[in-house]
Amino acid sequence: MAGVAERAAQNQQFQFGLKIRIFSFLDFSASLFLNSLFNGILLFSKGRNWRFLIHFSKS
Repeated sequence: MAGVAERAAQNQQFQFGLKIRIFSFLDFSASLFLNSLFNGILLFSKGRNWRFLIHFSKS
């Protein structure tokens, strides 16, 4: 009986660890995405780039 309880506890710990890994991965990729998005907005908000973009889209 002790073996079964031990296995169940190990299984629970494994699932918990897996959840933490998945969440931290999602958090990491989300922050990467937001960071690159923010950097892109910063780049394009420097007026010179806007004019270049407008000129480029007209041609």
